[in-house]
Amino acid sequence: MKKLVILVLMLMAMVMPASVAAEDQEVSADTTVALIAQRTSTYFASLPISVDVLNNSVDFVVKVKGDITADKQLNITSGSTATLADALGRNNVTVNVSHSGGPFTYDQLPADYNESDIVTFTLTHSTLGAGTYSGTLPITISLDNVSSGS
Repeated sequence: MKKLVILVLMLMAMVMPASVAAEDQEVSADTTVALIAQRTSTYFASLPISVDVLNNSVDFVVKVKGDITADKQLNITSGSTATLADALGRNNVTVNVSHSGGPFTYDQLPADYNESDIVTFTLTHSTLGAGTYSGTLPITISLDNVSSGS
């Protein structure tokens, strides 16, 4: 009995038509089929966890990679200053921040990290007195619309 049921199911599968989706069309002449694909933009940045700012001027780099759509650009930015505070109460020290590199459009963004597709941040400050200083520098990584000037 099991063999008969399996045989009947196999026969039904051979003669039943494939289901037709609502967007399918029935034609009797040559035609075309639209081909479509959509992939979401992906991007990554590699940056240091911490930067030693003992020297008055320090550079560090942020490497980028990804695959983004043609209407977007990857931006890596920060504020123009950061603050170093001494744990024992000395006056705070202002760190001036500048950066060069980017934004990156789809044809400038590499698939893998390399040494040329980077954003370089330069941190400068006055001489630090004795003490233990710390602070943070927020880095903004954003995927924005391509500006009309690009």
